[in-house]
Amino acid sequence: MKYIRRPFSLIALIAAFAALFAPMTASAGDVADGGQRTAAGGDYTAFRHVATFGNILADATAISDPLIDNDPGARVVVTPSSSFAKTAPVGVYYDWSSGRWMIFNQDGSLMSDGAAYNVYLNGSIVTHDTSQSNTEFDWTIFDNPLCTGRENAQLVVTPVWSSTGYHNHHVGAVYTSLNRWAIQNIDGATMPAGMRFNVLVAPSDSFAHVVKDRSVAHTTIASSLTDNNPDAQIFVTPVYTSLHPSTMHAGSLGVVYSYGRWHIYTLDASEMQVGEAYSVAVVTPPVVEQFSFRKNNLIVDARNADGSASVLVEMTQQSTKTSRKVAGRFIVRGVAPWLQATPVYTVRVRTATGLMSRAVSNLE
Repeated sequence: MKYIRRPFSLIALIAAFAALFAPMTASAGDVADGGQRTAAGGDYTAFRHVATFGNILADATAISDPLIDNDPGARVVVTPSSSFAKTAPVGVYYDWSSGRWMIFNQDGSLMSDGAAYNVYLNGSIVTHDTSQSNTEFDWTIFDNPLCTGRENAQLVVTPVWSSTGYHNHHVGAVYTSLNRWAIQNIDGATMPAGMRFNVLVAPSDSFAHVVKDRSVAHTTIASSLTDNNPDAQIFVTPVYTSLHPSTMHAGSLGVVYSYGRWHIYTLDASEMQVGEAYSVAVVTPPVVEQFSFRKNNLIVDARNADGSASVLVEMTQQSTKTSRKVAGRFIVRGVAPWLQATPVYTVRVRTATGLMSRAVSNLE
C-alpha cells in the first residue's frame, strides 16, 4: 500500500467542501468549545505500534485499527516507546489516499525501521486549534471544561499536521494564572495560528510524575497502575504548574518497560533535572491471548478483562457481542458454524467502559 501526505489533496478538498453543506450532528460525547471537539465516551483503545519497511514511507509510518481506519475525524495521541525512534518531535496526520493515520517526524527525517510508539485512539481526546484569539508568544490557551480550573488535571499532547506544516518544536502543558491550561513551545518559539493539537485529558488512571533523583537520561515510575504491568500503555508530556514549578524538559521523550517498572527516558540521552514533572496517562487494555472452537461455541482467552466485558466478533457487515465469562474464558455460543465457514474475521474484547483490545484475525 502506498502512503502519501496530501494535506490539500483533491479528495480532501471535496470532503471539506461537502462537509460545509452536510447536516451537523453530534453524539452525546461531543463537546463544542472554541473550535474543539471531544470524544468523551464511546469505544477507544491503546496499543504499541512498530514501524516496519511494510508501513514506512519516508518520514512517516502508517498505523491501522478498525476504530480509526478511513476516519479523518479520529483522534490520535502518541508517545515513543523504543530507542529506535528519532530525537525529533513527532506528530500525526490523516492520509486521504490510504485512509490511514500516520505518525511522522517533525524535522522530516526518515522514519526508522523498528521505531515504536504507544498509540491512544479516541476516548477523552480533545482536538484544539490555535487561532489569533487564543495564541500569544510561545503558547496557546487550551480552555476546555474537562480541565479548566483543574490544576491537577493531566494532559498529554500530540501535534496534528495542519496548514502551518511541520512543527519542529517540543511542546509541554502549562497551568496558567488564568486558571486555564496552555500548550507551550518549550524552546520559546512563537506559536503560530492555524496549528492543531490532539490533547488527551487523562482519565482517573493518570498522575504527575516528578524527577526525584538526578539521572543521566531516565526516571523510574513507581505506581500501582504500572508496576509489574507490561501490558500498560504509557503516555507522557512535560508539565509546569504551581505544584511542579520546574523547567520543562526540552527534548524528545520515550517510555520503556524494564525489570517490572516503567521508565521515562530522553531519546537524545540528555540529562533530566530534579523537579522536572511529567503528566502520565496509563491505559491497560484487554489482550486476546487465543481463541478456539468447542462444539458450536467460540472460546476466547483474554487478560485484563473482567466478567462485565464482552467479545466482539467482526466480519464484513456483521458483528456479535453476545458472550459470558466462565472460569476465566469468554464463551460466544452458537457462532462456530458460520465463523468456520467465513474466510476472514476478527475477534476483540471490549470492557464495560468501551476500552477495546487489539483485533486478532483468524489468519494470524
